[in-house]
Amino acid sequence: MSALRLWTLLLFAFFALSQAQASGFTEIEIRKDRDGAGPSHIFHLHDNVVAVVDPLEGVISAYRDTDDAAVKTALMPTGFRPWRLVRQPASVAIISEDGKRRIDVGRDESHWPHEFTAAAHDGKNPAYRIPPVVRTRSGLTLKAFRGERALAIRAIGPYYLASARELDRIGDGRRYVLWKEFYLSEPPPDQPDEQRIKVNVYVGRFEKDGTLSGIARLPRAAMSRIGFDYATIMPDGTIALLASLISSDKPGPFKIYRLPFQTPSAQLVKLQKTKGRVRHWPLPPGLSPMFPLIEPTDATTLDVGEEGRPAPHGRPNGAAAVTRPSMRQTMNAYRDHHWTLTDDNLRNPCETVVVAGTPIACRRPDRFVPPPEVARRSRPADMTGVPYDWGGSDSLERFDQKIEQGYIAGNIGGTFWPDGTRRVTAGVDCSGFVANVWKLGRHIETSELAQVTERVGSLDRMRVGDALLLPDRHIALYRGQVEPDGASLAIRVTEAASRCGSVCDSTYEIDHFYGYALRRSKTLR
Repeated sequence: MSALRLWTLLLFAFFALSQAQASGFTEIEIRKDRDGAGPSHIFHLHDNVVAVVDPLEGVISAYRDTDDAAVKTALMPTGFRPWRLVRQPASVAIISEDGKRRIDVGRDESHWPHEFTAAAHDGKNPAYRIPPVVRTRSGLTLKAFRGERALAIRAIGPYYLASARELDRIGDGRRYVLWKEFYLSEPPPDQPDEQRIKVNVYVGRFEKDGTLSGIARLPRAAMSRIGFDYATIMPDGTIALLASLISSDKPGPFKIYRLPFQTPSAQLVKLQKTKGRVRHWPLPPGLSPMFPLIEPTDATTLDVGEEGRPAPHGRPNGAAAVTRPSMRQTMNAYRDHHWTLTDDNLRNPCETVVVAGTPIACRRPDRFVPPPEVARRSRPADMTGVPYDWGGSDSLERFDQKIEQGYIAGNIGGTFWPDGTRRVTAGVDCSGFVANVWKLGRHIETSELAQVTERVGSLDRMRVGDALLLPDRHIALYRGQVEPDGASLAIRVTEAASRCGSVCDSTYEIDHFYGYALRRSKTLR
């Protein structure tokens, strides 16, 4: 029996014995899942107080562990898209996704303004430098930085160590590191086209000499939505996790959970000290018993160069051939499209007749949610990017016509109109955007897109215009790989997304794409 197969069997046995369904001892509810994205960051402020960044609401809120509601809330600047954090003694800097602006959030929430302002950001400023990471033959190393010695991180399983970053310091002299291990599942023999991205996420506690003394596995497989930074360290040495957990196949509300560290096995401690090739993989830590049982379904790696059997070729009916340059051009056109927002484009279709002769008796009024970057603008406003519209698939010409006629600019909440009702919103959703880029000739749901695509066998073989697809949920078009800190893997995509409220470029680390498939359009010429 191969070492990998033995490791897999031991892993299954370990999970079967260690998992049980229970509830966490501390749960603070932030809000319901109503936008498909959710809060983007959580970070420690002081004592038992944390901050949560919520782009949908356009706010940063402070929560105390003993309270059920926010103790302080401040607005974010309109148009600011939060991305990376830089932790400092008196404040935490939130860097925008384009790297040009930042918000400095003071650790004393009692001194927060009513609305934060964004300052111009210079990534070369030493005070705001992102701690550098370097890739080695053994894994990733957090480079010596601001008086701290270098710290090497090893993957726990036989997987690709995709990223590592240090979390908060809590004054105990220890270092807390979150890292992510990536692999592609092995397709079942009877479904050679079925292959998904899998990611294991860990937080490790390291002593001053670099010894691993605590380990926690985060329940990524059970988390419906994740932000960019969804874990932070509390003064008592536990982890505060911001998550929407899947229950009965539906996403639950966003809550803050508290997770303890486990004592690592002697093999795990030894692994983190090992240099060179690993000969024996240790058992990974199990999940905290406060989370539902998660059955591991894929624990083998796929040879990076293996394409497997491709799906049958053939262009979908009504589709036109596309090239890489034409896909890039259309992606850019939707992302960079300029239009003017007026008061008419922000009317509530559940309360006002938008199109003459088309009154809408909304079956779910709560599902009309204007994109936040549209709703918070003063009108008239010059806008960039076609807005996200649930179920929409407008061409650029049709979108402009609708906006001029007073149609509603987007909706990120879901289907609010009865069957057979004429659409009164304008824009595209994720699959409507892709249908236009791939020239499919009609709006195809994400559940159907696997039928008009074929599998790509590895991330290295992805090219501009290929897709990351999560059937029934989301699809994004690949732009390229980036290394935000010098070595960690991140993927840049163009997508119609609720988190930005429009067609936009986004950069995510690999855990964002848990469960996604790598796909290529059959319309490609």
